[in-house]
Formats: sequence, structure tokens, C-alpha cells
Amino acid sequence: MYFVEHLSIYMHRYIYTYTHIHTYAPPFNAKQVKDIALPILERYTARTNGSSVRLRDPGIAWSYYSTDPEWGLMQAKSVILELEEALAAHDVKVVHLKGMVEIVPKRLSKGVVLRYAIQSKQGPSPDFIMCMGDDASDEYMFTSIYSYLSETAETELTRSHKAHDAAAAAAAAGRPPALGVLQRRPSQEAEEEVTKYVFTCSVGKHRSHASFYVHNVEEVRGLLQGLASV
Repeated sequence: MYFVEHLSIYMHRYIYTYTHIHTYAPPFNAKQVKDIALPILERYTARTNGSSVRLRDPGIAWSYYSTDPEWGLMQAKSVILELEEALAAHDVKVVHLKGMVEIVPKRLSKGVVLRYAIQSKQGPSPDFIMCMGDDASDEYMFTSIYSYLSETAETELTRSHKAHDAAAAAAAAGRPPALGVLQRRPSQEAEEEVTKYVFTCSVGKHRSHASFYVHNVEEVRGLLQGLASV
């Protein structure tokens, strides 16, 4: 099981009782980015009651979660424009999350880490994938899964076609087909087989790339408890 945190900077891989922590080095000069962004964020903090600057390794964020909602959102939109202009020369992007503005690596997202987790797995492809999230940044996970499924289905289709072509050639030549070829599924069923145990789910009903949704965290907890009991 993989647990990804802090906008994909850290990934914990849980295997039974052992934990492996993978840290991704930021592809930018974190000190230079902080030196540019911090004065801007401190200025907005001074004029926005309830806001705060959060220094992270390697990122930096501005939280307006506890501010007046209308004023905080207005200031967030303004600071995003100012940060994007000031940091245009650096390989970072400014993301707007729930009650927070954060500066993160441009080429790193939850979707990138999800693909890494799936493709680095030893042995056969996962036979069950459930991906859930409630934030805009989680949409990268959903689209990454669909991309993975598309590539996997294409591979399965190619294998199926080759297997059936080989069986047909063997039959035409009066030779028995290779062991196991006759048991292969038809190519049109390959994609269905690949996607059979893959579920994407958003938490909360809103526009999303996810195929399903649950209403709240309580339903997430109930779903996980149900899966654990199977």
C-alpha cells in the first residue's frame, strides 16, 4: 500500500510491518524560490487577518483558511498573480487549494507519483485499484489512472491479437497451437478485463474526472471498513 503526502514530495510504501519512505528532490532551487516568495506572502499576511505563512521542505504556502471567506479569496487570487509573475523564471507552479495557496514543483503531482507506484511494483499488474480524493490536485491521480489503463489495455489487445493470429497460423499449417493460446480471451474483452477492478472516486459531489463519488469522509470510512471486512 502506498501513502502519498505533501503534494507528492514524500511517498510511504507500506509492506506488512515495514515502511519505505521515498523522498523526491525538488527540481528547482528551493532557497531562491523562498527568498522571492516569502516577502510577498508576508505582505499579504500583514493585511489579511487570520492568514499565515507555512514554511515547508521544500515548498512554501500561504493559508487563508481562517480568514473572512470573501476577503481571503480575493487576496488569494491577487497573491497568485503576483507569485506567478515573480517566479516565472523558476520551474515551479502556484496551486490554489482549499483555503491555501502553495508553491510546488511544476512537474510533480499526485498523478506522477501514482504512476511511479504502479509501474515500480514487482510482479503482475495490480488486480485492484481504488483511488479517492476531494481536492483539485487529486484530479491528476484520476487522469493518470485512465492513462495507465489505456496503455495497459492497448498492450493486452496487442498480446491477444498476436496470440490468436499465431493460433490461426498453426491451425492453417495443421500444427497444434502453443500451450495456453486457446484459453486466451478474445481481444474485445481485453479492455474490459483491465478496467474490471479499477475505481476512481471523488469525495463530495462536484465536477470531477472520477467515475464515482461519495458524499463525505464518513462514507469513505464506511467504505474502507467494508473492504477491510471482505
